[in-house]
Amino acid sequence: MAITPTSTPNINAPKTTPGTSPTSSSGLNQTTTSSAPAAANTIRLTQGQILTIFVTQNSQNQTTFSYEGKTFKANTPLPMTETGNLQVQVKATQPSLQLEILSSKPNSTSLSPQAQVLIQNALKALLPNQISLPQAFQILSQPSLLQLLPPSLQNQLQTILNQLLRPNANLKGETLKDSLQNSGLFLENNLKNKVPPTQDLKAKLLQLQEAANNAPLSESTSKLATLLGKAINKITIQQIQLLENPQTIYAEPPLHPDSKIKAIEIDVRKSPPESSLNFEVLLTLQLEEGEMITKLLLDKDETVSTFIWGENQYLETQIEENLSNLKQSFQDAGIKTSVITLAKAKPITTKNATKIALIDIHI
Repeated sequence: MAITPTSTPNINAPKTTPGTSPTSSSGLNQTTTSSAPAAANTIRLTQGQILTIFVTQNSQNQTTFSYEGKTFKANTPLPMTETGNLQVQVKATQPSLQLEILSSKPNSTSLSPQAQVLIQNALKALLPNQISLPQAFQILSQPSLLQLLPPSLQNQLQTILNQLLRPNANLKGETLKDSLQNSGLFLENNLKNKVPPTQDLKAKLLQLQEAANNAPLSESTSKLATLLGKAINKITIQQIQLLENPQTIYAEPPLHPDSKIKAIEIDVRKSPPESSLNFEVLLTLQLEEGEMITKLLLDKDETVSTFIWGENQYLETQIEENLSNLKQSFQDAGIKTSVITLAKAKPITTKNATKIALIDIHI
């Protein structure tokens, strides 16, 4: 779809709910119903923020799109015809949310039209029937469900729960890497390359789902199979999004229900040749207390500068209190550092930096 300065449409989200106080940010609210608390279904946005959304359906002047695994509807002054990835910028948050299209499919993966249709149809089917992995594991770990399952299903489920990552002060990068590799995002790719998926989360969820479907029918086994299906759909949606946009990983790692980390996003970019930097990395953590972003700058002498931002006072205090520990961790790992500090402004990527593809997923 050609976007010109005179025909660029704004996507207008529903107006702010009456009774809420005006702020500098606004929230995208899901159009689908959910039993989760309202706050968990709201994504906070700020003016000027750039997003990559995935448009799944257009109908006259209404568009349906997904962002971070959630589905939204928006009105467009001009009809839109193209689906797939769109890069948009938040132009206004009050009195209504306005998103302006910046570019069409910024990270094309050279997929055939037939593959695009398959992806769009898959998303339409999966998006309404998913559940976040932390929420799924929270429900699956409840004794009220576990104790009612047959012993064989209890054992399989407990094995999966025991495999989930439990972050602590001694968490190492290699452990997190292994956790992401076994998160289910790479199952089909591993099978293609004949790598046994012995610890793969999606493979284990599929096996448990099959066992639950074959077990004697009961309320507990039916609930288990339904939850597993929604969790598997969530992983598949993440795989599709990575297939469409492999330069950025947005994943819900397989963490234990008591983990404070709910989601991790990694964005790696190559700096332009004229820059003194070599790479830059944005690591975003979605925590119970809010969002925390770390920007790492690696110069051509392999020296790292680190800027850490927290979205509220509590996180800022936690960051400041642990900067010396982080510096020591870099030293222990033999990594040269230049700056390690609290960032007062939310870090963003350098405009001219080039995204680097981190993974190759085949579904």
